[in-house]
Amino acid sequence: MKRSWRALLVNPWIYDFAAYNLWSEPTGLLEVGAYLLGMGYEVSLLDCLDRRHPDLRAYRIREDRFGCGHFLKTVVPKPDCVGHVPRRFGRYGLPLDTVRRELAATPPPDIILVTSGMTYWYPGVHFAIALLRQSFPGVPVVLGGIYATLCADHARRHSGADYVLPGDWKATLPALLAGLNLRPSDAPMPRYPAHHLRRNQGFAAVTTSRGCPYRCTYCASRLLNPAGYVPRPVDDVVGEIAYIVQDLQIPDIAFYDDALLVHSAEHLERILDGIMARGIRCRFHTPNGIHARGMTEALAHTMKQAGFETIRIGLETVSEATLQATGAKTSADEFARAVGCLKRAGFTGRQVGAYILAGLVGQTFREVMDTIAFVHSLGVTAHVSRFAPIQGTVEWERWVRAGLIAPDADPLLQNHVLPFPPGAPLTEAEYQAAVLAAREGNARLRAHSDVSK
Repeated sequence: MKRSWRALLVNPWIYDFAAYNLWSEPTGLLEVGAYLLGMGYEVSLLDCLDRRHPDLRAYRIREDRFGCGHFLKTVVPKPDCVGHVPRRFGRYGLPLDTVRRELAATPPPDIILVTSGMTYWYPGVHFAIALLRQSFPGVPVVLGGIYATLCADHARRHSGADYVLPGDWKATLPALLAGLNLRPSDAPMPRYPAHHLRRNQGFAAVTTSRGCPYRCTYCASRLLNPAGYVPRPVDDVVGEIAYIVQDLQIPDIAFYDDALLVHSAEHLERILDGIMARGIRCRFHTPNGIHARGMTEALAHTMKQAGFETIRIGLETVSEATLQATGAKTSADEFARAVGCLKRAGFTGRQVGAYILAGLVGQTFREVMDTIAFVHSLGVTAHVSRFAPIQGTVEWERWVRAGLIAPDADPLLQNHVLPFPPGAPLTEAEYQAAVLAAREGNARLRAHSDVSK
C-alpha cells in the first residue's frame, strides 16, 4: 500500500496588547500547503486565528461588513521587558482548550510547518511550538515567516523549532524535505495559495507581486524580499481571484502587495481587466497602502469599475525634508494628484485614507499635525501610526545611534503599541494629541458625507 504523507500547517496565536484582523491571512503558509498538496501530501491546518471557529460563536465576536474584526483575547502575564506598559497583555485567537482538542483529533504528521507574523508576536509562536512538541514528540518542526526572517538568530535560539527557514520558502523548503526524506515526489511551484485549507473568513488576502522597487528607510520589504519587485503572472492572479470568489464564495479580497501600483498598465490594470472580463464581482481593499506616484486617471476609473471599496495611500508626512530622508517614495503634490484622480473616478472621502507616520527621528509634532491637516483639507481620512523601528532597517540604526533602543533589544520592544521611550522625537502626549486630531477630523468628514447623501 502506498505511503500516505501528512503535513500539519500552523498559524499561531498573536501575543500583544491589542490585535485587530484587517484582512490578515497566512498566505505564505497556504502557499506551502499548495506545494505539499501537489506532492501528494495530506495537509491539515491548525489556524489559531480562525475567527469563525464554531467554538467562538458563544463569544459574539463582532466583525464589520467586510469581514474585519477583533480576535478573542485571553489575558496572560506580561513579559518582563514590557511590564511597565499600563495595559493588559493577551493571547489573541482560539481558546487554548479548543486548540488542544484540535491537536488531539489530528492524525500524527510527518512534518509540522509553523508560520510567524510580526517580530513582537513571537511569544505566540514559541508557545504554539511548545504545545506541538507535547502533542507530537519527535516530529520535525519547521519555522518560517516574518519573525523567522527578520529575527532569525533569536528564533534559532529561543523558538524551539528544529529548523528555522528565513526568507522565501521556495529557496529552502524543497531541499530540507529532500534531506529529511520527506519529499515523496517532485512538484512544480504552486500558481497560488491553497485558500481552501482555511475556513471561510469572509475575505481572502492576495499578493500580485513580491517586494518593492523603493528603499524606504523604515520598511523591511528589502529584508524580506532581497530580489526587489517581482510581479506574478497576470493569468495566475486572475485565476486565484476567480477561485476565491467563484469557487470558495468569498466576497472580499485584500491586496497585500508592497507595491501594488508599480507598472500598473502592464500589471494591475491587466489583472482587473481580466477579472471584469470573467464577470467576477467582489470588493477589493488595499490595507497595505498604495503608492500615490502610481495613480492615474485611467487606473482610478478601472479600480472603481472593478469594485475597490477601501483605499489606503502611504503618505507618511508632508515634510519634503523627511520624505527625502526616508526614501522619497512620494510627495505632497503626488498625493494630492492621486486623491484627485480617485475622487474624479467616484471614490468618496470615506473610502480613501492616508497613512501617516509619527515618531521618525528628526520629526516634529508640528510636522505630524500639518500632515493631518493637509490630508483632511483634501477631504480624505487620516490614519496616524506610531513609528516603531524594525530590526535591520535604516531607521532601526538611527534609533540605536540616538539611544532610543538597544542594538540587542528584545523583539517585543519593536511593537508600535508601546509608548515612546524618553528622548523620542515625540512625547506620548503629543502622539495622543495627533491621534485625537485625526479621529476628530475623520468624524467631521464622515458627518459631512452623511449630510451630503
